Amino acid sequence: MTTCQCKCACGATFTAKVADRRRGWARSCSKTCAAKRREKRNGHQFRRREAEADDMGHWGHPMASGYEGHGQS
Repeated sequence: MTTCQCKCACGATFTAKVADRRRGWARSCSKTCAAKRREKRNGHQFRRREAEADDMGHWGHPMASGYEGHGQS
């Protein structure tokens, strides 16, 4: 197994497998950094969906009012 030292966008240095780098993987030092990188590239998808749910007037899930449409009082 061959490894190499890589530098993350956050500035951290980490060790990754050469095979993973060739596949396009191992671009970030952690899942947190990978998520931040995706968020920048995709334009804050989670926050946009959250705002759409607020516009619908419920929690964004069809069963939010309760089982079979029964309200939860």
